[in-house]
Amino acid sequence: MEHDDAPTAETLDLSQYATHGFCPGYPLKRHRYESLANAGCHEARRDWARYMGPVGEFGNFNPVDGNFTALVLPLCKPERLRLVAYILEYDFLHDTVVEGVESDVSTQGDEFSLGERETVTANIRNVKSGRKQIQAKMVSQLNQTDKVCAARIMDAWKPMLSVTLRDKSKNFSNLEEYIDFRIIDTGAPFVESTMLFGIGMTMTPEEDALVADIVQPCYASLALANDYFSFDRNGRSCRASQTLVDAPTAKWFVIEAANQYERQFLELCEQFKARDAPRSPKLDLYLRALSHQVSSTVVWSLKCPRYHPEYVYDPNVGIEDELTAKESEHEPRSRQLSVSSAGSRDSDSHTRYSWDCDSASSSRTSSMSVKLLIFRLPSARLLGLEHLEAPFTYVQSMPSKRVRDTLADALNLWANLPETAVTRIKRVINDLHIASLMYTINSACFAIVEAIRKAYELSDVVPGASDIAFEQLRDLHIGQSHDLHWARHASCPSEEEYLNMVSKKTGGLFRLVSRLMCNHIGAELSSTVDRLINQLGIYFQIRDDYSNLSSDQYTTQKGFCDDFDEGKLSYPLLHYFTTSSSSSSKAAETLQVREILEQRREIGGLNEAHKKLVLQRLRESGSMAHTREVLHGLERAVDERVGQLERMAGRDNRVLRLCLRTLKVQ
Repeated sequence: MEHDDAPTAETLDLSQYATHGFCPGYPLKRHRYESLANAGCHEARRDWARYMGPVGEFGNFNPVDGNFTALVLPLCKPERLRLVAYILEYDFLHDTVVEGVESDVSTQGDEFSLGERETVTANIRNVKSGRKQIQAKMVSQLNQTDKVCAARIMDAWKPMLSVTLRDKSKNFSNLEEYIDFRIIDTGAPFVESTMLFGIGMTMTPEEDALVADIVQPCYASLALANDYFSFDRNGRSCRASQTLVDAPTAKWFVIEAANQYERQFLELCEQFKARDAPRSPKLDLYLRALSHQVSSTVVWSLKCPRYHPEYVYDPNVGIEDELTAKESEHEPRSRQLSVSSAGSRDSDSHTRYSWDCDSASSSRTSSMSVKLLIFRLPSARLLGLEHLEAPFTYVQSMPSKRVRDTLADALNLWANLPETAVTRIKRVINDLHIASLMYTINSACFAIVEAIRKAYELSDVVPGASDIAFEQLRDLHIGQSHDLHWARHASCPSEEEYLNMVSKKTGGLFRLVSRLMCNHIGAELSSTVDRLINQLGIYFQIRDDYSNLSSDQYTTQKGFCDDFDEGKLSYPLLHYFTTSSSSSSKAAETLQVREILEQRREIGGLNEAHKKLVLQRLRESGSMAHTREVLHGLERAVDERVGQLERMAGRDNRVLRLCLRTLKVQ
């Protein structure tokens, strides 16, 4: 498969390496700008030391044969190499240190962060807070560079958690079944997605399907090579053999099986080249890029410190100690995380990934012991909560930005609460938020009761939590009452009245997050957080109003301009009615819009033609453009407030900045 590749790749002689019988006939290349890959790895390790604790393990580095990223991805664009190496170094370090212990952990995630299983340790708050900071940095830089390729990387991360947890103890009936598991377990699709990002290539579903059978043996050979070279490091039994044999025999079996897959991959690539490459040079490049991974992974594994203690060295001496010491000036000593070198992707470790997950499973069991007198009629049974919770569960399953969860994670960088407390606070917030969206009165009331109960149980870590929840719940209902009144009576408030309503209704839950988390961080910092939260509440509501009328995503999830169906007086409509009332030339058009909106009460909604006409009026009048300008002004104000808080706290908050960047209106 030798071919003239990009000028980034230098050709190496594979015969000069003792490959143990792996990858005969494969090309071997290394990136000419390896120093950029090393810089990315150093940056990842510095961030790890800064946010999580000392680094005690190796990832990409190989002082003898070359950096993993530089070897495996020699076609990567130089301007993307450092970021790719950063991501893969974090991947190595994360896999070694953050290990899960149980299989019943909730994996529900949000769209802003990159989650994974968490260890149940005393230092978990530091691990989770730190990894969210690093992950937010990665997601931000990925999206800024190439949003489409970034999405594939995040999609590739998700299956590793569920597959590994489901099959980690399974006895596989044949090699193919084992290989299917190990392909995901070792992260081959994840590396492939970073490869595509590195070369700036996007794949359509049709193209993925066209090469699916070709890439499978490539992934299989990578998984077996990984088994082979990690064998001595971890003392693991060679599960790929599925037989009780000695280590040399098991290793021989792995080489033989890997060679079969290697030959199959080369043969399929040659067939593709003869049949389709002239018509698809893009896919020809894709397959050649994959082929480099086969030989490069083997060569890197021969003398890398990760597998061979005799080659261990300290590539960043002093960095971890210096950064950890600086962090300790601002944080409790519990941030000094002891990093164990035990466990890795190459072992039967229990930890794997999804882009986000909670660290504790949800529980609805009341702490109160209640004795019930049950009349034992022939068909009598204890009544359960299934009918009460069904509407709640349904609303909970709907697509959500989960901004409040992300806000809680971001605020915890400054609040430094135990992760268990943050999880409990999130449940209170989410229960109340879902209750506010429900139309089933009995179930909504029950959800509120449950949320208050959970707030009461938070008093062990947040004094007065139930009082805080009651106060914000009261504000929420007051604000909601005005919103409903204006919709029912088709009346138009002033902008000041609208903002007061938003402050209570939408801002109420935002303030509940901050008040439950930040009432112990000092008056000045807490006061500044309050001002930020007020700005965020207003921004979030106006953004929601604007997006409902302009976002394709909202149309897909909720329907076209569904605020018109509800009769909701959104900010663009408020501006339209306020400004048009002073213009006699627009009086007829304004009256027409009012009459159209009135019709929705008579017919239960508006047809698409009427919605398009109202939307046209909002655009022509400048109300949509004005709303967008207001949002941009709020974005600048929020950004300045976050910067002020970062300076006051002495720490950047990448999680919050990523959340805000994701919400930003174009």
